[in-house]
Amino acid sequence: MALMERKREKKGKGTDEKPAKQVSPAPREQGPVVTASTTKHRSLEETPGAQDIPESITTKHKPRSLVEAAAAVSSQDATDTDAPSLEMMTSPPNPSDLFLITKETSFVRPSNHEDSITVSEEQATKTVDDVDTEATEKSGDALAGVEYEDLIDIEKDILRVAKDSLKKKRYEADIGFEPFTPMVDKLLNDCIAKYHSQKGYSKEAIIETIKGLVDQKWIVTAERRTKDEVLETKLYQDIIKMLEEYPGTHARDDRVQELLGITRNPFLKHVLVLERFDLIKKRKFGKLWNFFALNFNEDDTIAELVVVLYNDIVRQLIQLLLKNPDLTLMELAESVIPPVYHGAIQYHLKKLEELGLVKPDGTRRVIDTDILQRYNAVVCDTLKIQEPIL
Repeated sequence: MALMERKREKKGKGTDEKPAKQVSPAPREQGPVVTASTTKHRSLEETPGAQDIPESITTKHKPRSLVEAAAAVSSQDATDTDAPSLEMMTSPPNPSDLFLITKETSFVRPSNHEDSITVSEEQATKTVDDVDTEATEKSGDALAGVEYEDLIDIEKDILRVAKDSLKKKRYEADIGFEPFTPMVDKLLNDCIAKYHSQKGYSKEAIIETIKGLVDQKWIVTAERRTKDEVLETKLYQDIIKMLEEYPGTHARDDRVQELLGITRNPFLKHVLVLERFDLIKKRKFGKLWNFFALNFNEDDTIAELVVVLYNDIVRQLIQLLLKNPDLTLMELAESVIPPVYHGAIQYHLKKLEELGLVKPDGTRRVIDTDILQRYNAVVCDTLKIQEPIL
Protein backbone atom coordinates (compact mmCIF):
# COMPACT_ATOMS: atom_id res chain seq x y z
CA MET A 1 0.00 0.00 0.00
CA ALA A 2 2.72 2.38 0.89
CA LEU A 3 4.45 1.59 -2.39
CA MET A 4 1.34 2.35 -4.43
CA GLU A 5 0.86 5.67 -2.64
CA ARG A 6 4.44 6.71 -3.37
CA LYS A 7 3.96 5.91 -7.10
CA ARG A 8 0.72 7.85 -7.15
CA GLU A 9 2.41 10.82 -5.47
CA LYS A 10 5.31 10.71 -7.88
CA LYS A 11 2.97 10.60 -10.86
CA GLY A 12 1.08 13.61 -9.56
CA LYS A 13 4.30 15.58 -9.31
CA GLY A 14 5.13 14.90 -12.94
CA THR A 15 1.69 16.04 -14.06
CA ASP A 16 2.04 19.29 -12.13
CA GLU A 17 5.51 20.14 -13.60
CA LYS A 18 4.59 19.44 -17.20
CA PRO A 19 1.99 22.18 -17.57
CA ALA A 20 4.37 24.53 -15.85
CA LYS A 21 6.93 24.00 -18.62
CA GLN A 22 4.41 24.71 -21.40
CA VAL A 23 3.44 28.08 -19.99
CA SER A 24 4.86 30.79 -22.34
CA PRO A 25 6.36 33.95 -20.91
CA ALA A 26 4.17 36.99 -20.63
CA PRO A 27 4.39 39.41 -23.60
CA ARG A 28 6.85 42.24 -23.20
CA GLU A 29 5.20 45.55 -22.52
CA GLN A 30 8.32 47.61 -22.05
CA GLY A 31 9.25 47.74 -25.74
CA PRO A 32 11.97 45.99 -27.63
CA VAL A 33 15.10 44.77 -25.99
CA VAL A 34 17.84 47.31 -26.48
CA THR A 35 21.04 45.95 -28.01
CA ALA A 36 24.27 47.52 -29.10
CA SER A 37 22.84 48.15 -32.53
CA THR A 38 19.68 49.59 -30.99
CA THR A 39 21.75 52.00 -28.97
CA LYS A 40 23.54 53.11 -32.11
CA HIS A 41 20.31 53.80 -33.98
CA ARG A 42 18.66 55.44 -30.99
CA SER A 43 21.22 58.22 -31.31
CA LEU A 44 19.58 59.11 -34.58
CA GLU A 45 16.35 59.98 -32.79
CA GLU A 46 17.86 63.33 -31.95
CA THR A 47 18.30 64.12 -35.66
CA PRO A 48 15.47 65.52 -37.83
CA GLY A 49 13.45 62.87 -39.62
CA ALA A 50 14.48 60.07 -37.26
CA GLN A 51 10.86 59.35 -36.38
CA ASP A 52 10.37 58.18 -39.99
CA ILE A 53 12.91 55.38 -39.64
CA PRO A 54 11.20 51.97 -39.61
CA GLU A 55 11.29 50.00 -36.39
CA SER A 56 13.23 47.27 -38.12
CA ILE A 57 16.25 49.50 -38.19
CA THR A 58 16.24 50.32 -34.44
CA THR A 59 15.09 46.97 -33.01
CA LYS A 60 16.79 43.72 -32.39
CA HIS A 61 15.74 42.61 -35.89
CA LYS A 62 18.63 44.01 -37.94
CA PRO A 63 18.24 44.21 -41.77
CA ARG A 64 20.23 41.68 -43.77
CA SER A 65 21.92 44.32 -45.90
CA LEU A 66 22.03 48.00 -46.70
CA VAL A 67 19.72 47.33 -49.64
CA GLU A 68 16.96 46.19 -47.24
CA ALA A 69 17.50 49.29 -45.13
CA ALA A 70 17.18 51.48 -48.21
CA ALA A 71 13.98 49.64 -49.21
CA ALA A 72 12.58 50.13 -45.73
CA VAL A 73 13.31 53.85 -45.81
CA SER A 74 11.82 54.32 -49.26
CA SER A 75 8.61 52.51 -48.14
CA GLN A 76 7.82 55.33 -45.71
CA ASP A 77 5.95 58.40 -46.90
CA ALA A 78 8.47 60.73 -45.37
CA THR A 79 7.97 64.40 -46.01
CA ASP A 80 11.07 65.70 -44.27
CA THR A 81 13.64 67.19 -46.66
CA ASP A 82 16.43 65.40 -44.81
CA ALA A 83 15.10 61.95 -45.71
CA PRO A 84 16.82 61.76 -49.13
CA SER A 85 20.15 62.43 -47.49
CA LEU A 86 19.49 59.56 -45.11
CA GLU A 87 18.71 57.32 -48.06
CA MET A 88 21.95 58.31 -49.62
CA MET A 89 23.69 57.34 -46.38
CA THR A 90 22.07 53.91 -46.03
CA SER A 91 21.64 52.68 -49.63
CA PRO A 92 24.29 51.51 -52.09
CA PRO A 93 25.18 54.13 -54.72
CA ASN A 94 23.51 54.01 -58.11
CA PRO A 95 25.89 54.68 -61.03
CA SER A 96 23.48 57.20 -62.53
CA ASP A 97 23.16 58.92 -59.15
CA LEU A 98 26.92 59.08 -58.90
CA PHE A 99 26.98 60.76 -62.30
CA LEU A 100 24.44 63.33 -61.13
CA ILE A 101 26.28 63.91 -57.88
CA THR A 102 29.57 64.33 -59.72
CA LYS A 103 28.04 66.64 -62.26
CA GLU A 104 26.28 68.80 -59.66
CA THR A 105 28.76 68.86 -56.81
CA SER A 106 32.20 67.50 -57.63
CA PHE A 107 32.74 68.81 -61.17
CA VAL A 108 32.94 72.54 -61.59
CA ARG A 109 32.84 73.60 -65.24
CA PRO A 110 34.84 76.73 -66.03
CA SER A 111 32.71 79.58 -67.22
CA ASN A 112 34.60 79.78 -70.50
CA HIS A 113 34.77 76.00 -71.10
CA GLU A 114 32.32 75.97 -74.02
CA ASP A 115 34.12 78.87 -75.59
CA SER A 116 37.43 77.07 -75.26
CA ILE A 117 35.97 73.97 -76.95
CA THR A 118 34.63 76.05 -79.81
CA VAL A 119 37.95 77.76 -80.27
CA SER A 120 39.76 74.42 -80.28
CA GLU A 121 37.45 73.02 -82.97
CA GLU A 122 37.88 76.14 -85.06
CA GLN A 123 41.62 75.92 -84.66
CA ALA A 124 41.56 72.23 -85.61
CA THR A 125 39.47 72.96 -88.70
CA LYS A 126 41.70 75.82 -89.62
CA THR A 127 44.75 73.62 -89.24
CA VAL A 128 43.31 70.98 -91.61
CA ASP A 129 42.36 73.62 -94.14
CA ASP A 130 45.80 75.17 -93.91
CA VAL A 131 47.42 71.79 -94.54
CA ASP A 132 45.18 71.19 -97.56
CA THR A 133 45.94 74.66 -98.86
CA GLU A 134 49.67 74.15 -98.45
CA ALA A 135 49.42 70.78 -100.20
CA THR A 136 47.50 72.38 -103.06
CA GLU A 137 50.03 75.18 -103.41
CA LYS A 138 52.89 72.68 -103.31
CA SER A 139 51.22 70.49 -105.91
CA GLY A 140 50.45 73.52 -108.04
CA ASP A 141 54.08 74.58 -108.03
CA ALA A 142 55.30 71.08 -108.86
CA LEU A 143 52.70 70.59 -111.57
CA ALA A 144 53.15 73.87 -113.37
CA GLY A 145 52.73 73.22 -117.07
CA VAL A 146 50.94 69.89 -116.64
CA GLU A 147 47.42 71.31 -116.26
CA TYR A 148 46.96 70.73 -112.54
CA GLU A 149 45.70 74.27 -112.11
CA ASP A 150 43.06 73.56 -114.73
CA LEU A 151 41.43 71.00 -112.45
CA ILE A 152 38.27 72.11 -110.63
CA ASP A 153 37.91 72.00 -106.84
CA ILE A 154 36.13 68.65 -106.65
CA GLU A 155 38.87 67.04 -108.78
CA LYS A 156 41.60 68.40 -106.52
CA ASP A 157 39.69 67.29 -103.41
CA ILE A 158 39.27 63.75 -104.71
CA LEU A 159 42.95 63.57 -105.62
CA ARG A 160 43.79 64.44 -102.01
CA VAL A 161 41.65 61.57 -100.77
CA ALA A 162 43.07 59.23 -103.43
CA LYS A 163 46.60 59.77 -102.11
CA ASP A 164 45.61 57.92 -98.92
CA SER A 165 43.05 55.47 -100.33
CA LEU A 166 45.35 54.12 -103.04
CA LYS A 167 47.96 53.16 -100.46
CA LYS A 168 45.66 50.70 -98.67
CA LYS A 169 47.38 47.40 -99.40
CA ARG A 170 44.29 45.36 -98.55
CA TYR A 171 42.72 46.55 -101.82
CA GLU A 172 44.07 45.77 -105.27
CA ALA A 173 45.10 48.91 -107.13
CA ASP A 174 42.74 48.18 -110.02
CA ILE A 175 40.41 50.90 -111.25
CA GLY A 176 37.15 49.70 -112.80
CA PHE A 177 33.53 50.83 -112.90
CA GLU A 178 31.46 48.01 -114.42
CA PRO A 179 31.24 46.72 -111.77
CA PHE A 180 33.11 48.89 -109.29
CA THR A 181 36.40 47.37 -108.20
CA PRO A 182 37.17 47.31 -104.45
CA MET A 183 39.56 50.22 -104.87
CA VAL A 184 36.90 52.37 -106.55
CA ASP A 185 34.46 51.49 -103.74
CA LYS A 186 37.08 52.45 -101.16
CA LEU A 187 37.84 55.75 -102.88
CA LEU A 188 34.13 56.55 -103.30
CA ASN A 189 33.31 55.84 -99.64
CA ASP A 190 36.26 57.89 -98.39
CA CYS A 191 35.25 60.85 -100.56
CA ILE A 192 31.63 60.69 -99.38
CA ALA A 193 32.70 60.48 -95.73
CA LYS A 194 34.95 63.52 -96.04
CA TYR A 195 33.16 65.82 -98.47
CA HIS A 196 29.44 64.94 -98.58
CA SER A 197 28.54 66.93 -95.47
CA GLN A 198 31.48 69.32 -95.68
CA LYS A 199 31.09 70.45 -99.27
CA GLY A 200 27.88 68.78 -100.43
CA TYR A 201 29.41 66.54 -103.10
CA SER A 202 26.87 63.93 -104.18
CA LYS A 203 27.67 60.28 -104.85
CA GLU A 204 26.96 60.72 -108.56
CA ALA A 205 29.23 63.77 -108.82
CA ILE A 206 32.06 61.93 -107.07
CA ILE A 207 31.74 58.91 -109.37
CA GLU A 208 31.77 61.05 -112.50
CA THR A 209 34.76 62.99 -111.22
CA ILE A 210 36.70 59.79 -110.50
CA LYS A 211 35.97 58.59 -114.04
CA GLY A 212 37.21 61.90 -115.43
CA LEU A 213 40.43 61.69 -113.40
CA VAL A 214 40.99 58.17 -114.70
CA ASP A 215 40.44 59.32 -118.29
CA GLN A 216 42.98 62.10 -117.77
CA LYS A 217 45.41 59.62 -116.19
CA TRP A 218 45.54 61.36 -112.82
CA ILE A 219 44.61 57.96 -111.35
CA VAL A 220 45.64 54.76 -113.13
CA THR A 221 45.38 51.03 -112.60
CA ALA A 222 48.26 49.25 -110.87
CA GLU A 223 49.59 52.48 -109.35
CA ARG A 224 49.21 53.40 -105.68
CA ARG A 225 49.89 57.08 -106.25
CA THR A 226 48.40 59.93 -108.18
CA LYS A 227 49.98 61.82 -111.03
CA ASP A 228 50.74 64.84 -108.86
CA GLU A 229 52.59 62.62 -106.37
CA VAL A 230 54.73 61.26 -109.19
CA LEU A 231 55.58 64.71 -110.44
CA GLU A 232 56.56 65.85 -106.95
CA THR A 233 59.26 63.14 -106.82
CA LYS A 234 62.69 64.47 -107.75
CA LEU A 235 63.83 61.30 -109.55
CA TYR A 236 60.83 61.41 -111.87
CA GLN A 237 61.45 65.10 -112.48
CA ASP A 238 65.06 64.29 -113.39
CA ILE A 239 63.99 61.53 -115.79
CA ILE A 240 61.57 63.84 -117.60
CA LYS A 241 64.22 66.55 -117.82
CA MET A 242 66.75 64.07 -119.23
CA LEU A 243 64.26 62.88 -121.88
CA GLU A 244 63.65 66.48 -122.91
CA GLU A 245 67.37 66.95 -123.50
CA TYR A 246 68.02 63.45 -124.84
CA PRO A 247 64.87 62.24 -126.60
CA GLY A 248 64.79 58.58 -127.56
CA THR A 249 66.89 57.39 -124.62
CA HIS A 250 66.72 53.66 -123.99
CA ALA A 251 67.62 51.69 -120.88
CA ARG A 252 71.06 50.67 -122.17
CA ASP A 253 72.26 54.24 -122.73
CA ASP A 254 75.29 55.14 -120.64
CA ARG A 255 73.67 58.52 -119.91
CA VAL A 256 71.16 56.81 -117.59
CA GLN A 257 73.92 55.93 -115.14
CA GLU A 258 75.80 59.18 -115.67
CA LEU A 259 72.86 61.59 -115.33
CA LEU A 260 70.47 59.73 -113.03
CA GLY A 261 72.78 57.49 -111.00
CA ILE A 262 70.56 54.43 -111.53
CA THR A 263 71.00 51.24 -113.49
CA ARG A 264 68.98 49.74 -116.32
CA ASN A 265 66.28 47.90 -114.35
CA PRO A 266 65.30 50.78 -112.03
CA PHE A 267 65.22 53.10 -115.04
CA LEU A 268 62.83 50.79 -116.88
CA LYS A 269 60.60 50.57 -113.81
CA HIS A 270 60.41 54.35 -113.43
CA VAL A 271 59.84 55.19 -117.08
CA LEU A 272 57.00 52.67 -117.25
CA VAL A 273 55.36 54.47 -114.32
CA LEU A 274 55.70 57.77 -116.17
CA GLU A 275 54.32 56.18 -119.32
CA ARG A 276 51.20 54.90 -117.46
CA PHE A 277 50.43 58.43 -116.36
CA ASP A 278 50.94 59.77 -119.92
CA LEU A 279 53.89 61.84 -118.76
CA ILE A 280 56.26 60.49 -121.43
CA LYS A 281 56.03 58.67 -124.76
CA LYS A 282 57.65 55.45 -125.89
CA ARG A 283 58.41 54.10 -129.35
CA LYS A 284 60.05 50.86 -130.34
CA PHE A 285 62.79 50.79 -132.98
CA GLY A 286 64.34 47.41 -133.60
CA LYS A 287 64.37 45.45 -130.36
CA LEU A 288 64.54 48.35 -127.94
CA TRP A 289 61.96 50.68 -126.45
CA ASN A 290 62.95 54.31 -126.68
CA PHE A 291 61.46 57.01 -124.46
CA PHE A 292 60.58 60.61 -125.30
CA ALA A 293 59.31 63.61 -123.41
CA LEU A 294 55.78 64.87 -124.06
CA ASN A 295 57.07 67.89 -125.96
CA PHE A 296 58.56 65.64 -128.65
CA ASN A 297 56.06 65.89 -131.52
CA GLU A 298 58.09 64.68 -134.50
CA ASP A 299 57.10 61.64 -136.58
CA ASP A 300 58.71 58.22 -136.38
CA THR A 301 61.28 59.08 -139.06
CA ILE A 302 62.82 61.90 -137.04
CA ALA A 303 62.38 59.93 -133.83
CA GLU A 304 64.32 56.99 -135.18
CA LEU A 305 66.91 59.30 -136.70
CA VAL A 306 67.47 60.78 -133.24
CA VAL A 307 68.05 57.28 -131.88
CA VAL A 308 70.45 56.35 -134.70
CA LEU A 309 72.48 59.55 -134.32
CA TYR A 310 73.15 58.84 -130.65
CA ASN A 311 76.00 56.76 -132.02
CA ASP A 312 79.05 59.01 -132.10
CA ILE A 313 80.48 57.26 -135.19
CA VAL A 314 77.27 57.99 -137.15
CA ARG A 315 77.42 61.67 -136.20
CA GLN A 316 81.04 61.76 -137.41
CA LEU A 317 79.94 60.28 -140.77
CA ILE A 318 77.40 63.11 -141.25
CA GLN A 319 80.03 65.72 -140.42
CA LEU A 320 82.49 64.17 -142.90
CA LEU A 321 79.89 63.98 -145.71
CA LEU A 322 78.81 67.57 -145.12
CA LYS A 323 82.40 68.64 -145.77
CA ASN A 324 83.09 66.18 -148.58
CA PRO A 325 80.23 64.19 -150.20
CA ASP A 326 82.72 62.33 -152.45
CA LEU A 327 84.40 60.32 -149.68
CA THR A 328 84.44 56.56 -150.30
CA LEU A 329 83.63 53.84 -147.79
CA MET A 330 87.33 53.17 -147.15
CA GLU A 331 88.07 56.86 -146.67
CA LEU A 332 85.13 57.26 -144.28
CA ALA A 333 86.19 54.16 -142.32
CA GLU A 334 89.72 55.52 -141.92
CA SER A 335 88.54 59.05 -141.01
CA VAL A 336 86.28 58.28 -138.08
CA ILE A 337 87.71 58.05 -134.57
CA PRO A 338 88.40 55.34 -133.72
CA PRO A 339 88.75 53.80 -137.17
CA VAL A 340 86.31 51.00 -137.92
CA TYR A 341 85.81 48.28 -140.51
CA HIS A 342 84.31 49.62 -143.74
CA GLY A 343 81.44 47.08 -143.46
CA ALA A 344 80.20 48.91 -140.36
CA ILE A 345 80.29 52.19 -142.30
CA GLN A 346 78.25 50.62 -145.09
CA TYR A 347 75.63 49.44 -142.57
CA HIS A 348 75.23 52.88 -141.02
CA LEU A 349 75.00 54.64 -144.40
CA LYS A 350 72.27 52.25 -145.53
CA LYS A 351 70.20 53.11 -142.46
CA LEU A 352 70.68 56.84 -143.00
CA GLU A 353 69.51 56.44 -146.59
CA GLU A 354 66.34 54.67 -145.37
CA LEU A 355 65.58 57.60 -143.07
CA GLY A 356 66.19 60.11 -145.87
CA LEU A 357 69.08 61.97 -144.30
CA VAL A 358 71.65 60.66 -146.82
CA LYS A 359 70.77 60.68 -150.52
CA PRO A 360 73.01 58.88 -153.08
CA ASP A 361 73.96 61.01 -156.07
CA GLY A 362 76.11 58.91 -158.36
CA THR A 363 79.29 58.30 -156.47
CA ARG A 364 78.45 61.04 -154.02
CA ARG A 365 76.41 60.98 -150.80
CA VAL A 366 74.48 64.19 -150.15
CA ILE A 367 72.98 65.21 -146.82
CA ASP A 368 69.34 66.43 -146.79
CA THR A 369 69.69 69.69 -144.86
CA ASP A 370 65.93 70.04 -144.24
CA ILE A 371 65.82 66.76 -142.34
CA LEU A 372 69.04 67.71 -140.58
CA GLN A 373 67.46 70.94 -139.37
CA ARG A 374 64.46 69.05 -138.05
CA TYR A 375 66.82 66.79 -136.16
CA ASN A 376 68.80 69.69 -134.68
CA ALA A 377 65.58 71.32 -133.51
CA VAL A 378 64.70 68.48 -131.12
CA VAL A 379 68.06 67.58 -129.55
CA CYS A 380 70.32 69.33 -127.07
CA ASP A 381 73.37 71.33 -128.12
CA THR A 382 75.81 68.48 -127.45
CA LEU A 383 74.02 66.31 -130.07
CA LYS A 384 73.46 68.94 -132.76
CA ILE A 385 75.31 68.57 -136.07
CA GLN A 386 76.46 71.90 -137.38
CA GLU A 387 76.61 72.51 -141.09
CA PRO A 388 80.02 73.71 -142.34
CA ILE A 389 80.32 77.38 -143.23
CA LEU A 390 81.04 77.66 -146.93
